[in-house]
Amino acid sequence: SSVTAPEVVANSGQIMYIENRGAVTRASDQIEDIKLIIEM
Repeated sequence: SSVTAPEVVANSGQIMYIENRGAVTRASDQIEDIKLIIEM
């Protein structure tokens, strides 16, 4: 295997959407599913 340079330039993008939310109280045994949708 070999090491290659990344195809994306670090710190070159723009933040397109931010949603500030309040803190969420979680239990130590809680399980969460996180889904991320990226559309270009």
